[in-house]
Amino acid sequence: MKNLFRALAALLVGVSAGAHAQSWDVLTTVETVTLAASPDAVWDIVKDYDSLHKWHPVFSNDVIIAGVNNQMAATRRLTVKDGPDFTEELLGWSDYGKTYTYRIVQSPLPLKGYSATITVSPVAGGGSMITWSGNFKRPEKVAKADQDDAATMKFISNVYRAGLDNVKKMVDK
Repeated sequence: MKNLFRALAALLVGVSAGAHAQSWDVLTTVETVTLAASPDAVWDIVKDYDSLHKWHPVFSNDVIIAGVNNQMAATRRLTVKDGPDFTEELLGWSDYGKTYTYRIVQSPLPLKGYSATITVSPVAGGGSMITWSGNFKRPEKVAKADQDDAATMKFISNVYRAGLDNVKKMVDK
């Protein structure tokens, strides 16, 4: 977990002038976890847009600041433990499909156009899988080598992995 916080701190350093991005391709990160619990049981843990802090160890708070929880355009403020705030907007939510999509509105991270989807689905033989996928770009100017495409994708993957692994711990006790 300390390494995740160090990576967040490194990305928060900011963007330096003069260096240009190597690529404007959309970057995609996908992480999954398979669980013994039913899709309904897993969805009950992750479905509330205002409850990320209850299952993700990086966040200390998650508050709806505009709109209604689990309804399109709901806006949440996430607080990183001992860190900054993020503002995100819900783009779509489906209880039937056990999925929701959101985007970052304001963040200290050097990302552009970030959107992500969390989906819970059944797996053959019982149990479920959570898939967390995100699309984003680096900003036009890039600060350091550790903020290139590979480092940025690794950072986001580590954030997803920390949350998914924690859900697994919660349900597969």
